[in-house]
Amino acid sequence: MAVRFMYNNLWDGGTLTASSEDSEFPASNTQHHWWKKYWKSTGVSGEWLKIDLGSAQDIKAFAIKYHNFTTGATLKIQANSSDSWTSPPVDETLNITSDVIVKFWSSAQNYRWWRIYIDDAGNSDGYLLVGRVFLGGHVELSRVYSYGFEFQYIDPSGIIFSSNGQIATNQKDRYKRFSYNFRGLTSTDKSNLETIFDSVGQSIPYFFCADSSSPSSNTYYVLNTTPWVVANMPDSDKYELRLELEEAR
Repeated sequence: MAVRFMYNNLWDGGTLTASSEDSEFPASNTQHHWWKKYWKSTGVSGEWLKIDLGSAQDIKAFAIKYHNFTTGATLKIQANSSDSWTSPPVDETLNITSDVIVKFWSSAQNYRWWRIYIDDAGNSDGYLLVGRVFLGGHVELSRVYSYGFEFQYIDPSGIIFSSNGQIATNQKDRYKRFSYNFRGLTSTDKSNLETIFDSVGQSIPYFFCADSSSPSSNTYYVLNTTPWVVANMPDSDKYELRLELEEAR
């Protein structure tokens, strides 16, 4: 089990092409911070998103936030040193999960070309959707969160009561807030946290994995909701941090 931050997104700097795209929902939408700006294909079989990173880059993590794939779909993440896909050296079939799909590699995969391949012939929508995509490295803290953590389940919907007690609602998407406490962080952790916060602050969403041993159910697309206070623990060279996040909407 480890906590991982995925914030330096190489997907955003690459050159994208797609097997097909609805003109109103281009492949470039997957490079936007808003996960509800998605790529939309015109078919459901043998569709793909392909990116040229310009040069070989070390990749240790891949993620998708938002899709419409069915459980019967075949989803692959592939990579090669050239734009050739007959037998790429990276050719991983991924499990379909409902919210965030994530893949970690134990060692860096150093390739220039990457492709997301989807075959979902049974999809009754007649098209495929892919929201936010991450491709890059990750930062792992030396310590996991301690003395528990907190989830809040938020419903921002408005409720209006009429004079005779009838209810009308303005329904909005529900989301989660998270709080994690870390103790015993090292000076390397402190330096890494400074780098991450300098990059994302409280305005740029990123992917956060709270438990790398079961990433499919513990990876979220989040925003920092408070400043990070990395405090020195008394009489030690260790640090503590309270991390407060909420799902990006």
